[in-house]
Amino acid sequence: NVVPATNLIDAIFFPLGWNMMSGTQALTLRGREGYGTNTSFTTNGLLFTEPSSMEFWNMPDWPTNPTTIAITVACSTNYQSTGYRWLFSQQNASGYTAGARLMLGYNSAALYPYMYNAGALAQSDALLSRYYNPANTPGISQGAFMLEEQFRTIIVASDGTNVESWVDGLLAQRDVAGNLNSTNWCSRWTLGRRSDNNHQFLGTVEHVALWNKMLNSNEVQAVDFATRIWGNVTDIVVIGDSLSEYNSTVPSREWMAAAWRAAGRPASVRVHNHAYSGRQAITLVNEQTNSVPHRQPWNVWNKTHYFVMAGKNDVLNSVAQATTWAAISNLCGFGRTRGCVVHLCTDLPLGGGAAGYSTTKSNNVQQLVDWSRGASNAVPPLYDYLWDFNQMFLQAPTVHPNDTNVFYDYIHPTLAYKDAMGAMVGSNFFGGRRFIR
Repeated sequence: NVVPATNLIDAIFFPLGWNMMSGTQALTLRGREGYGTNTSFTTNGLLFTEPSSMEFWNMPDWPTNPTTIAITVACSTNYQSTGYRWLFSQQNASGYTAGARLMLGYNSAALYPYMYNAGALAQSDALLSRYYNPANTPGISQGAFMLEEQFRTIIVASDGTNVESWVDGLLAQRDVAGNLNSTNWCSRWTLGRRSDNNHQFLGTVEHVALWNKMLNSNEVQAVDFATRIWGNVTDIVVIGDSLSEYNSTVPSREWMAAAWRAAGRPASVRVHNHAYSGRQAITLVNEQTNSVPHRQPWNVWNKTHYFVMAGKNDVLNSVAQATTWAAISNLCGFGRTRGCVVHLCTDLPLGGGAAGYSTTKSNNVQQLVDWSRGASNAVPPLYDYLWDFNQMFLQAPTVHPNDTNVFYDYIHPTLAYKDAMGAMVGSNFFGGRRFIR
């Protein structure tokens, strides 16, 4: 009831477990038929290989008016330094060069909105993670990138001038310049390639919906919530500093995504990485109202799992231990009061070659680790599970924490050791399906 039904132009669903009539045809919510080329229906959605596409013709259009698209997609396209991979186009029947109201395409690593009118192409701001966002795009999402593999719900809204994009219900970008609105009718929807049969997309689409209005933030939240229900989604929220950093060229390689892979890539599980380089626990506490509440559990069975790993940046900036510990405890308490299953992770050792290193700071990191284990009189935070990554690194068969094969800058783990961290969680927790139920 939040989004008026009269504004919904049409929707296409390929949800978990559904079987369509063939690999070449699909029906929309309003009974229109799409025609596919080399597409196939799987239990996770509509699979696009190369070359493949799904076309819907004679769709309604509304020249000069606003538009919003919502699409849930898992991208398996490889990262490439140049070239496009086209996901969706709302365009003229003759192709995008005759007019396109809204298109989504991967350029290099990130997903971009595009518009086309009168021979001019407008590329809007990329859906980047917060670490990379410029000052004029204050997004707080984890962004949308090639080779992400996990399903993301992308919502892009345009009023013909402004463009706003969300990833899994969180703002990714707001662009107020350079937009175009097609003056020609755009009654053709193309999934999986550009209309000139180039720039093929590789991945799976679960649903697509289009509205003839620019959805506001409340309406975006409602649509995103609905996708969580029909996708039977279990959410994982990661809060921390750059130890959990998001890598745009290999976005499936941060440690929690490695846990997801180790569990067999469950389509109903989505990792939301809100780690941010340089963030201190005392800063993260003030940011939780932006990133956690909309990921609260939506029923008693589908739990939201909330991972906290922070403290090292506080130590490196000489924040008092008691202050840091209180912030870590508050982070855990925030997740608990939102109904999440809380996972506290011990911080990793500090290498002697780290910027700002001192023996005192190294000992302070270890003290926070000891407090997390309950080895003192410090009041333990409200967590359900403790992941002792610190102990895992100290037990590794090399000299730590000064081995750059393990900590490439004496602070951050290498990709191989992020994989090891993920495998530890994936095999011991995902394996028992406790993430799922």
